[in-house]
Amino acid sequence: MQYRYQNPNPTGEVRLQTTEPEAGITLLELEIRFPEPCIPKPVCVSWEEPCIDICAAIRFTGAFERTLGPDWSKKRGTARFASCAPIYAWISNDSQNRLTVALSDAETPTEIAGGVVEETGAIACDVRFFTQPVAPLTVYRVTIRLDRRQLRYEEVLRAADAFWVSACGYPYATVPPAAREAVYSCWYSFHQKLNGPAVLAQCRLARSLGMKTVIVDDGWQTDDNSRGYATCGDWQAAPGKIPDMRGFADAVHSLGMKLMLWYSVPFIGKESAAYERLRDRTLGSIGKNWEALDPRYPEVRSYLTGLYTEAVTRWDLDGFKLDFIDSFALNPNTKPFDPCWDTTSLEDGINRLLRGITDALRAVKPDILIEFRYSYFGPAVRRYGNMIRVGDCPDDPLRNRVHSIDMRYLTGRIPVHSDMLMWHPEDTPEAVAYQMITTLFCVPQISVALDNLSDAQRAILSFWLSFWQKHRETLLDGTLWGDHPEALYSQVRADGAKELIAVAYTDPVLKTDLAKPAYLVNATGGDTLILQHTGAPVTCSVTVRDCAGQPVSCRELRLEAGAHAFPVPPCGLLEVSRP
Repeated sequence: MQYRYQNPNPTGEVRLQTTEPEAGITLLELEIRFPEPCIPKPVCVSWEEPCIDICAAIRFTGAFERTLGPDWSKKRGTARFASCAPIYAWISNDSQNRLTVALSDAETPTEIAGGVVEETGAIACDVRFFTQPVAPLTVYRVTIRLDRRQLRYEEVLRAADAFWVSACGYPYATVPPAAREAVYSCWYSFHQKLNGPAVLAQCRLARSLGMKTVIVDDGWQTDDNSRGYATCGDWQAAPGKIPDMRGFADAVHSLGMKLMLWYSVPFIGKESAAYERLRDRTLGSIGKNWEALDPRYPEVRSYLTGLYTEAVTRWDLDGFKLDFIDSFALNPNTKPFDPCWDTTSLEDGINRLLRGITDALRAVKPDILIEFRYSYFGPAVRRYGNMIRVGDCPDDPLRNRVHSIDMRYLTGRIPVHSDMLMWHPEDTPEAVAYQMITTLFCVPQISVALDNLSDAQRAILSFWLSFWQKHRETLLDGTLWGDHPEALYSQVRADGAKELIAVAYTDPVLKTDLAKPAYLVNATGGDTLILQHTGAPVTCSVTVRDCAGQPVSCRELRLEAGAHAFPVPPCGLLEVSRP
């Protein structure tokens, strides 16, 4: 394999060394040296990979599109400190790894790209560094890790994650037990039209259904309900919403629930008092009436950190939904330089900000909850967030399903949360159940008016939340397998120490030797599931439930090796265990 580099920096000396520490693993060690500090122009490492038994590529950048693309219009995966992860995987049609590229540096703006060369049938692979301006440097070192082992792609992704933790200095955030509990969110159910008594009424219902945390979202800080971020920046409780925030927190705590508040971290509105103080400390306008603060200023970091620590001590909060961290980004209105910065690197400024915030908050409350969301979930930024949520996708079970599984492979012990589930008041029980089913392998967040649910919808919500709670250890900690990511996951399985739980999205066949209880959920839209028994003949208890968990049938059967079809209602459940 021939690896090449392009270096447009006239004073930069590049060294590229190749090692193979084990069969199937290649490490490209890239070093760039400058005689004096220099802001480097993009450097590219490239090679061609034989396109043999490759059908798709996974880029983890938010798009469902997983095609290979041609070399004249390569498919690109971008990453930086506060957005996505520096990894790109090519896979076969049977979910086997063919090549996974991961970078040891998850902070510098980078890009991994690939496309098929028409003339040769190879994939032209590129890895670019410094795709956005960085601070001046004299030495830059990075490892490009190429994994060509013939393993399931999930195993290779987990190995890349272990590489980030063990070799690259990107540990996981501390995860308190509350980060693994179901959540009630006020966003879709209230939007900005919040008031304390109404939220508490929802909290009482949520707690009775097993939810133990409430997130009070956008609106608590302003009496203006017109959306937008013009008033963000002062972060005081709005007199017309929840004027006594400490009293409200005490009331939430009396229900046995945790309280988290939403903050749009970078945004400062032009109608806020803080804007006059910080208007020359921003990255420039990004909306009509608001800008993004620039964390390269110590004053900005101090201001934001002070806001959150004061809120914890003053209101006895349990956590924060820190939103829009990926909006700390350069734009055409950003200053090229300011001597008041204490770092010229935006990524370093974000890192310093988040490290300062989390250190200060954990000094006050070691078990503080901090929610991040897609796309800031990569190995560098996840050191600070202990709940990572799917990006906003109202009433969109497909995105919730795909992104929650995608992120599970790259977040290790940090629990992935669903985007808040909501649905039309007249939606069918099966459709409500389908939303719950698509988020079984992450922590569910619910955001509907619980007092307006129909009896059927309430029964659905109650059953699937109780099912999730009962099997949470397997669903969150079991070994996760997702067949055919190029088809947006035909079947997903969590294999735990004591049980196997699978959701059939398009593939209705579960293969198991029935050494432990198996649960197969029918999300196919059909009415049949197939159990392919791979072990010796065994007598089993077989229960079929409908979408609300009510038993449809329960009997004992002797199952021979081979395939066994069972009628299971849409969004129902097949339970098989030895008596």
